[in-house]
Amino acid sequence: MDRNLNSSTIKPHELVANLEVLRGKIARKPTNYTPQKDFPRSIYDSLSKYTPTSHVNLILVGSDLFRELFLWPFPFFVLSFSASKYWLWTAAFPSVIWLYMRMWVVSLKRPSAGDAMVNPAAAKIIDEAMVKLVRLSCGKLFRRWKSTDILSGHQQELDEIRAVYLNGYWYPCITAIFPLLDHICRKLLKTENLRKGVGQINKVFQDANICLESLRPGAGAWDFAKKSGANAQDLSDKDLRLVGVALESFLHFAGAYYGHATSDQDARALNRHAVLHGQRDRVWTREDASRLLLFLDLMLILIPVFEILLASEPQE
Repeated sequence: MDRNLNSSTIKPHELVANLEVLRGKIARKPTNYTPQKDFPRSIYDSLSKYTPTSHVNLILVGSDLFRELFLWPFPFFVLSFSASKYWLWTAAFPSVIWLYMRMWVVSLKRPSAGDAMVNPAAAKIIDEAMVKLVRLSCGKLFRRWKSTDILSGHQQELDEIRAVYLNGYWYPCITAIFPLLDHICRKLLKTENLRKGVGQINKVFQDANICLESLRPGAGAWDFAKKSGANAQDLSDKDLRLVGVALESFLHFAGAYYGHATSDQDARALNRHAVLHGQRDRVWTREDASRLLLFLDLMLILIPVFEILLASEPQE
């Protein structure tokens, strides 16, 4: 058996070192104030273009609310909707809405077995809105995905995934996306071992003792400092900005989608283990397919970040 197939592609200490390299590549606030005319339109842009903390915090709030209350990855592709100084109102519009509606959303919760549960009516509204967003953006998303080098040999799969999605065949769509996600992961990890998948990225972070909270930028960095006893100003000065929001979101959903399915999971939870092992008491829906498409997009958006983090040789 090829030893390369079973070898670890990156060690925990390498990931820790690469994380510091990534922090060093992210654009920071200029020492002298100058009016900003060029704003980041993608996660990759945020490596070279400074993102104001107020903008980062709004997107962080939006990501938290979509994830915690409604189990949706934040649609980071909306950052590309505007290049003007008013990009916050167009790119981060969902975050702005939820910032002001947070009390309303919380008021829709009702207790269930000692835990707060989102009112199904509120969840349905969000589900319908997110599905509509994905469907309306479908053409743009698939064109961008087909243009990426990492999926250059998978044009047929992408065309067929789009076709079954638009025609409402949710289960075939879901089962076709998971192999693509694992393919991307193996490319990033530089391995041909078919047992390596998206869950391996989570394992690397766990082995390096890097918790999700430590990746949070802006206000999230200050909250983590209070809990961990670290210096809040130091964490804030070298936080990961928009990259941190996207990376935390990716690792959270990767853990949920690739973790072992359990009977006490939220009924809305999407899980690869349950899909591939034919869980019988679960009907796969348009929401599941749309969530997974957003997760695929998030992984592709983060490729430049993972190329830094998962490099097995030190980068400058």
